[in-house]
Amino acid sequence: AFSLGLRITDDPGMAEEAVQEAMLHVWRSAPSFRSPGNARAWVFRIVARESLMVLRAARTLKKAKERIRMQRSVPSEEGVEARQEGEELVSACRESLEKLTFQDRQLLALHYVGGFSQREIARELAMPQRTVGAHLQRALGDLRSLLASGGFSAGWQGAADGVLESALTS
Repeated sequence: AFSLGLRITDDPGMAEEAVQEAMLHVWRSAPSFRSPGNARAWVFRIVARESLMVLRAARTLKKAKERIRMQRSVPSEEGVEARQEGEELVSACRESLEKLTFQDRQLLALHYVGGFSQREIARELAMPQRTVGAHLQRALGDLRSLLASGGFSAGWQGAADGVLESALTS
């Protein structure tokens, strides 16, 4: 299982993480497994999926960090002002996120930082996909309201992905 994870991620640490998550998934899902003849293939499928999810999360985090680094490296006066506004927005977003429920923060992090689709989140959290979508929509609405009450207009929404990634990863 580890060698499959290593082939997919090309990183021993990420492969280890993927295999660990896969084994937890196997452990939790074992009672629902019906065909003992295909157990090895079933486990390898889970390891492959977990490896891809770990790889996707690492890429998303790397892109977010690169975007933040690029925003901070703009030397012009406009860039300095924009960076300060961006930092204020990220700070306000972080404070607003803390006011949301754990589940809402978890869903936002999985979607915006982890890059998971609503279907993938639903499968991993054993929730109906429509429920995930409704919770994400409500969480974003609550976040929007909290930011608006803090003096931030709807203009931040154009950069919502980057702002949320920054607030959730910093």
